[in-house]
Amino acid sequence: MIRVHTWEAGDEMIGAGQNLRLSAVIAAMKTFTYSPETLPLCEERQPFAQFSDELCGEIAREALAVPERRGRLTDVTRQITGQRVADPPDHTTFEAHVGLTTVDPGLVSGLVALGFEPHDFAGPQPTGYHHNFTQQFVVDGSRAGRSRLVALLEERTDRARELVDSHPEALGFIESEVYRGDYARHLPARPPTSETLDHVPHQALTFRKVTVPTTAQEALRSGVSLDCGRAADIHLKIPGRAGPWSPGPLEQRIAQHARSRNPVELRLGEILGELGYYEQISQSGNFLYTAHFADLGDANRSFTALTEFASRYGGITEVIREACTGFWRKSVAGESGETRFCPVPTLLVRP
Repeated sequence: MIRVHTWEAGDEMIGAGQNLRLSAVIAAMKTFTYSPETLPLCEERQPFAQFSDELCGEIAREALAVPERRGRLTDVTRQITGQRVADPPDHTTFEAHVGLTTVDPGLVSGLVALGFEPHDFAGPQPTGYHHNFTQQFVVDGSRAGRSRLVALLEERTDRARELVDSHPEALGFIESEVYRGDYARHLPARPPTSETLDHVPHQALTFRKVTVPTTAQEALRSGVSLDCGRAADIHLKIPGRAGPWSPGPLEQRIAQHARSRNPVELRLGEILGELGYYEQISQSGNFLYTAHFADLGDANRSFTALTEFASRYGGITEVIREACTGFWRKSVAGESGETRFCPVPTLLVRP
């Protein structure tokens, strides 16, 4: 943590009540390195090293001036400057996600300049989108500035879409979501037992998996609209126990981590996969499961069933239901001239 109180001509002071020189904050950001215990499955150990001083300054200004903001870069900036921000008891989260097949330094810097922070997963992604960015605001339900932040996020999301759409190589999607605090349940860590598996609420969680079409012809054959029709997502977390970061090959460390799971946890993950939840491993080492729903009511009922199950039988420590408020995916002209939209994971619909 830095606390620099000496003002220099031409330098900017930031951090309400902290008297921090921006140049000192930027210098600390550029040299910051994760401890081995933090994000042990992340290869990029210095999150700000690739960014210009000017971009680091923009990140620092917003991290310290906008308490509603959340994100990996924001959190580290606050850690460096000694700022702590807690979620208000009654809050709503507004966020937008960008998933991309490929990036270059210009695209990364452009998205970060718009407020989207890198939020990658460990290893190859089942969705095909290996580069992920999130912009998130956690807003007090009574805060008068809520509409301003929502409008800001919408404007930045539109600009991010333009940036991705104009990139010659990157394919991807952008999803906007919102959820209240009571739709994000954090539960005590309780290792699952064989009894846990006996009580998975299969009936409440059984849906038909529908492939989202990528062309007009596919949409015509399947009867599913090209607009994706996504109403909500559910995200689950089964805690992992990754060891500290080491300089060995990442693929080997990820494979070793996956093999470290006990058989009951592994089977619980397999059951979730059978029910339409695909697995990702976070860079912290947790095992994450996501499903996409065509109907908000179905997602809400699944959220309730999963929360009750996890509360009684353990295994899952986090259940989040996010309502989708906007979804865009890039389209390109195929070899035949037909417009092809980027593929996205299946939708869950009632049988």
